[in-house]
Amino acid sequence: MDLEEHNKNLDARCKMVSVKDHHRFMDRAIELAKLGGKRVRTNPLVGSVIVHENQIIGEGYHEIFGGNHAERNAINNALEFHSIEKVASATLYVTLEPCCIYGKTPPCLDYILKHDIQKVVVGTRDPNPKMNGKSLDLLKSHKIGVVEGIRQKECEDLIAPFKVNLQKRPYVILKWAQSKDFYIGKEDEQVWLSNKYSNILNHKWRTEVDGILVGTNTAVIDNPKLTAREFEGENPTRILLDRTGRVPKTHHLLADEEKTIIFTQQEKLKLGLCKKIIKPSEYTPEVILSKLFEEGILAVLIEGGAKVLKSFIKYNIWDEARVIYTQKMLNSGIKSPTLMGRIYKKWHLESDQIVRILNVSHK
Repeated sequence: MDLEEHNKNLDARCKMVSVKDHHRFMDRAIELAKLGGKRVRTNPLVGSVIVHENQIIGEGYHEIFGGNHAERNAINNALEFHSIEKVASATLYVTLEPCCIYGKTPPCLDYILKHDIQKVVVGTRDPNPKMNGKSLDLLKSHKIGVVEGIRQKECEDLIAPFKVNLQKRPYVILKWAQSKDFYIGKEDEQVWLSNKYSNILNHKWRTEVDGILVGTNTAVIDNPKLTAREFEGENPTRILLDRTGRVPKTHHLLADEEKTIIFTQQEKLKLGLCKKIIKPSEYTPEVILSKLFEEGILAVLIEGGAKVLKSFIKYNIWDEARVIYTQKMLNSGIKSPTLMGRIYKKWHLESDQIVRILNVSHK
């Protein structure tokens, strides 16, 4: 039997598993992948499960930058409780194509071959040009059955920040709350729109990013702390755009001891050691994001104000928007931003509706 015929037979055997079961196992791998959070840094979120006779016998995910990848962790987990022979006869599910190049760790492809696993089911291909299907071809060349494209859209959404980081810029999340009549605030007046549950969720979001950015007007009027004090987790680096130095030095962003990056042209600005001043050549989204990426900011939450949000929308440099639709009426004020995208998810927190929108125009 030649290689091509062998692979056709393996593919047919892999596809004998129902689509429903394929989805069930990949859904579990996706759940696991999300546990990596921002600890994976510039690496993608990846999850994996080992399945034998329609039962999961091993699980793993990429837990931390520089650590073992998901496939290796899943195989090791299965080997803790099952024989080498049983693991070899199982199917490996993984959200992202296994790596075949050396990085912080050896290639996962080699580990799969070492344990003689004969079937691999993949969610999506690795967008890294060094990979992008190469591992799948190598698996097939070793007479391993490969099925790809299971929950592909969900697996691609999972690695969206990784794809953006390959462009040497942070993943950009726009966030705002708006009134029922489509305003996000009043001129020169602090306004609270979202309810307490949405506020807690927003603080959770802050723990999941590296940086949180606001413009001058928001900083002056609201005097925000921009910390995650309502949810357990790490505070993001605060980022302030204040070209002319209008924010009072007594405001939280300048006066407290939280890490803050200030983009400004103000001369002789003396602040604490936890503050970093950057004087960019321009205040365009491209330049700001390039500087932030250099500072290790891989995902940034932009919380306002309207001018900043609309600037990123105008330049089409955003990846996701999280909009909180409230039932409050303002009757007048600052109009909410408008954008086009794909609704990824929506749900209610009491009176508020939360909508996550993905930008698909530049993918």
